[in-house]
Amino acid sequence: MEGFSNIRDCNDELQILNRLDMEAARSYCEADERWQRAVEFLDAGTGAGWDLLQAMLNKDWRKRPTAESCLNHPFLNGKSLNVD
Repeated sequence: MEGFSNIRDCNDELQILNRLDMEAARSYCEADERWQRAVEFLDAGTGAGWDLLQAMLNKDWRKRPTAESCLNHPFLNGKSLNVD
């Protein structure tokens, strides 16, 4: 797989995402300098990016947010950054 240094890295990331443990995912990503910019981006403002990511990755597709609700999420509409 492109972007992964080995199969173990890929497997570790998939296990974290399958548990939907955003705190563990953040810690895992933060430990790897290749993911630093992504962590900073998702941490922006109130850290609402992690909340949106978790909702979008819900195993039950019926519980995932619609495109419209994603666009209205504070992370995407600027409210988490206090943008007027």
